[in-house]
Amino acid sequence: MAACMTVRRPIGSLVRAGKLILAQPVRYRWKPPDKDAVIYPTFSERLAVHIDMDVMKDIWNRESMPKHVCRIAEHYGIFHDMFDGAHFYPVVPLEINYDCTEEYVTPVCYGNVIPASETSKVPSVSYSSKEDSLWTLLLSSPDGNLEDNSQEILHWAVGNIPGNVIGRGEQLCEYLPPFPPRGAGYLRYVFTLFKQEGRMNYSEFQLSLQGASLRKRSFSMYQFYKTNEDNLTPAGLAFFQCEWDKSVTSVFHHVLDMKEPVFEFLHPPEYLPAQLQFPHKEPFNLYLDMYRDVKDLQEEVLKLKLRDVDPTKPPAPRLKYPNMDALPQNAPSWLREKVQHQRLGRYQWKDLYVDRD
Repeated sequence: MAACMTVRRPIGSLVRAGKLILAQPVRYRWKPPDKDAVIYPTFSERLAVHIDMDVMKDIWNRESMPKHVCRIAEHYGIFHDMFDGAHFYPVVPLEINYDCTEEYVTPVCYGNVIPASETSKVPSVSYSSKEDSLWTLLLSSPDGNLEDNSQEILHWAVGNIPGNVIGRGEQLCEYLPPFPPRGAGYLRYVFTLFKQEGRMNYSEFQLSLQGASLRKRSFSMYQFYKTNEDNLTPAGLAFFQCEWDKSVTSVFHHVLDMKEPVFEFLHPPEYLPAQLQFPHKEPFNLYLDMYRDVKDLQEEVLKLKLRDVDPTKPPAPRLKYPNMDALPQNAPSWLREKVQHQRLGRYQWKDLYVDRD
């Protein structure tokens, strides 16, 4: 079959003629594929190929890890809160693990959540280094100071570490487990590794950190680095998040010897525009619920929940298909939608099924 081809006029001639003509697309004859062309594997073929994750991790550590970790730390506000906005590239990968059970460990990555109960013991820290090098390792929290928000809490400090043998380093500050207070949410805990130019004299720094007093453990990473910037270079970074659990109570009572604080977050009042007399954009019942007192909404939910409660029997399990029962055909649309939300436990009606899930 002969190839069809449409000849296009130059755009300049069309403009000079004062006409606008849309040229037809050019159709070419079909050509067989080149035998020497690169044919990429399919998705199933890619899955069948075995990839050595250790090799991939080593490549990532050497090529992309410093830049990626720097961006993650900047996202979590590490540099803003600990280094006054200055940043560095963590070129030394840190392998930090908390012993979880006899078989498993909990790694510290870059912002992962670790339960407070799994951080009670000193973690194992490893990194690649030369035997004749010296290092300093710090663990601090920019969120954990209960007395001064502008200061951090130093949880652990080891200086003059020969190579990567943490146990042979100089213990500057004994390990203090994380103690995120109840109601404070997720707190950040940051490991920072510094490369030393030579042996450091930490005698005065060590004396000021004796004991488990939170006031003595008040710490500023920015001031520490600014004082020792001629002899220290930040080289490694890893951090995790932690929130309150029952193990934190033991830290407050037996380690810190103080009462356990409890925080309650006060949400600012929700902004609502002036109420309209004739709203048209949503069902009137949902619109009016926006302006009702929260206590009235909770009272309505509680009355509906108590209607089917029998104190002599356990709560009935939640239905697998709650909307299977049809509603009356003459029911208005707003009521049908309200009943569906009640059955599915949406919005304020989720409290109906708290003890059934």
